[in-house]
Amino acid sequence: MLDYSLNMSIDLTWFKCNMLYSRWAAKNGMGYPEMMVLYGLYAFKCSSQKEIAEHCGIVKQTVNTVVHDLEKHGLIEMTPSKTDKRSRIISLTDAGQAYAMEKIGPLLDTEKQICHQIGSDRISSAVETLDLFNVLFERNLNEV
Repeated sequence: MLDYSLNMSIDLTWFKCNMLYSRWAAKNGMGYPEMMVLYGLYAFKCSSQKEIAEHCGIVKQTVNTVVHDLEKHGLIEMTPSKTDKRSRIISLTDAGQAYAMEKIGPLLDTEKQICHQIGSDRISSAVETLDLFNVLFERNLNEV
């Protein structure tokens, strides 16, 4: 049986990673939620609030708040979906694309540099392990 301290080290590693991303956001003049929404739009090419929430792990209400703030500042535009009238398609404006490139581009470069330092085999192994952890966790949630 696994030692409980192993669970704690997974948690602490995960929490530290989130804290480091929060610090990165603050250092670059934005909050963590704004950074994650921009990351979703710029890096993942998300086009709906639901996609952003699912890809970036933030609640829909928070995504909604950030999206409306970005829209107010002319960084995104929302158009009705052609397939689902209840949904709106989010896209970066030209100003939003430039802003996201300025804010998220350096983060992507940093992540790429770190992944290169770690090496593709170790990164692949970590991703596979975390994917399995998430699958098993989700299965457990569905059983409860």
